[in-house]
Amino acid sequence: MLAFRRNRSVPRAFGLVVLFIGSACSATGSNDPGDAASSPRGASVPSTGPESVPSAAPGPVLRIDFAGWDAILADPRDAGLRRALSMLDDRLLELPAELGGPPIPPGVVELVLDVMSSPFSLSMDVADGGDSAQASPVRAQLTVRRASVEEADALALRFGALLSLLAPVPAVPVEGQPSLKSLAMPNGRLVYGKPSDGASFLVSWGEPAPSEPTLGSLGLPRGVEPVLALEFDAARLREPLESMFEEATEDEAARVVFECLGLLGEDPLGITFAFGHGSDRAHIAMRCRNWVKMAARLGSLATEPLSKADLHLVPADATQASVERVDLRAILSFLEMLDREEEGDLLAKIESTLGLDLEADVFAPLGKTVGFYMSDTTGGGGLASLVAFLAVEDGAKVAQTLDKAIVAIHELAKGEASGHVRVRPWDHSGAACHSLTFPGLPIPIEPSLGISDGFLFLAATPQALVAAIDQARGNAPGLLAHPGFRHPPAGSFDDLQAVSFSDTPRLLNDGYGLAGLLASALANGVRSPSDPAREPGLVLPPYDELLAGARPSILLSRIQGDDLVIVGECDRSAMANLTAWLGGPASLILGAGLAATAVIPNVVAQVSATNQMRATSDIVAITEAINEYAVVHGGRYPDSLEELVTPDENGRTYLDRDEVPLDPWGNPYLYRCPDEQRHKPLVFTLGADGVPGGAGEDRDIDSLELAEGASRH
Repeated sequence: MLAFRRNRSVPRAFGLVVLFIGSACSATGSNDPGDAASSPRGASVPSTGPESVPSAAPGPVLRIDFAGWDAILADPRDAGLRRALSMLDDRLLELPAELGGPPIPPGVVELVLDVMSSPFSLSMDVADGGDSAQASPVRAQLTVRRASVEEADALALRFGALLSLLAPVPAVPVEGQPSLKSLAMPNGRLVYGKPSDGASFLVSWGEPAPSEPTLGSLGLPRGVEPVLALEFDAARLREPLESMFEEATEDEAARVVFECLGLLGEDPLGITFAFGHGSDRAHIAMRCRNWVKMAARLGSLATEPLSKADLHLVPADATQASVERVDLRAILSFLEMLDREEEGDLLAKIESTLGLDLEADVFAPLGKTVGFYMSDTTGGGGLASLVAFLAVEDGAKVAQTLDKAIVAIHELAKGEASGHVRVRPWDHSGAACHSLTFPGLPIPIEPSLGISDGFLFLAATPQALVAAIDQARGNAPGLLAHPGFRHPPAGSFDDLQAVSFSDTPRLLNDGYGLAGLLASALANGVRSPSDPAREPGLVLPPYDELLAGARPSILLSRIQGDDLVIVGECDRSAMANLTAWLGGPASLILGAGLAATAVIPNVVAQVSATNQMRATSDIVAITEAINEYAVVHGGRYPDSLEELVTPDENGRTYLDRDEVPLDPWGNPYLYRCPDEQRHKPLVFTLGADGVPGGAGEDRDIDSLELAEGASRH
């Protein structure tokens, strides 16, 4: 497991990157990198399949090739979106006058949108010292390809005009290349212009590189040209990073993180990615070089591939699904790193609150297959059907851990929620299940979990949990029986590290309404108040047209040697994919937001109101008992509330309880006898915070205030 030294200089972002790369990018199981290296998977991969993603040749640190928006939005169903985007520049030019602001400098809007929409190549690299005018260690170059030499000339003129407004000194022609100009800057020089070899325009920070070939198909199927390609090579960063850490010797913890991520050391991380359109679908190909060694360093590596039984846990009518092999103990490494970074006791607080040892009780008993899905079987395919599952290696230990957690939840609920939060145990065909309930409060959620057949299932509802357990036990078809998998996009389903699936045709129905609202917003946004002729028409095609020929999204990940290779396919239409995203993954985000902004405050508000009602009832009862005591004792009030529950010779008490109750927040009610300023007894609580004043749960409640309120009514 990854060990970090205590050092507050480690940025929190490093920890997030560790968690993302180590866990989310379909990681794998043994903590011994030697095991993985000695028995690599994926050694024999079909040569005709798109998963044969080649390793890229050495290049800059980062290179991006983009074929332009017309290529990305080439599907006929995206014609309305292309049309609306083409009107965006005209609308932006109108806005300053409408808003009463200063006009945009001439040519700026056209320049920016032309660059963003045109085919281009962007490269970023580390300067090699050959350019004596370049003090900055970074070299970057943007090359924009235009349809004609005239268009490239126009782009160069607009850029030069804009630069002349901003730069204090004029640009000068580059020696030997009169079509390029150079501008001296404090940390280097900026070069721009139209190269003499074609219809392109370039902007370079530092010495312009010679014309670079495109990245190529990078593993896409034969005949599929990429519309977007990317390459990242951490090997080019090794030397400057080594120099940086030599100068900052105290940042040992940061150095460890960089080494674990493959940004330093002998096994540099490399990433290639390509996206392209085939005749009836879009294709994706990605390779993460040296991923196995990086995952092993992070503690997230699981060497065994997914089994068909793992994929069978997901129903065939799933609308969204992801299953992968990963060692979850990488999460504990991440938490340990945060703990050391903050020099705090994060882990100690978690463990003391739950009464658990995270390593021994939580992570050690778990296996290395994790996943989630939404399906019609578990509740209609939307958010209410959500199910997550984790493999269990020690079922008895997991059950013991759950028992401890439930006891801790009940103890917390006693003091904080006055019995309005409770874990309900129940049974389904021999499987021990539990649901989080909110007795007395109309809260519309019952998250549930259960252990069955070697897996821990977590579901949004008890009904979803029942269906998930039945799916794992029964003979109902699993994910691979979905029609979207009938023609595998990447060869066999053996030796897989991860599977990600989204039923685009099914999700179009769920997301179409929200997509229509966004499409109308874009259409209205580009329309002109003064030019009725500028009309985008339908940005989103009718539902039947969008659905015609729609294809699901499938991503398959597998290990080849030390690399992780990801291949897949999705619909050609950007509008179809966006609409399906709104109906699927976006529903998870929106659902979490609704829970945070509506359900949780509703729980808090209702618990708060209930707590205040209970405090009011207690104070009224105690005050009545005090007054009765005074009548019996000739006007003398009790010295303490304990006298109200002390039996007299007949066994009678003034407060019909065995002991004085605590307030809803677990504190004793406070009592003051009458005095010269106050002729009545005072019983009160200081609320949840235990200090005078406050609002909501912290508001003070006393008997005199309650009596005055009653007299007014």
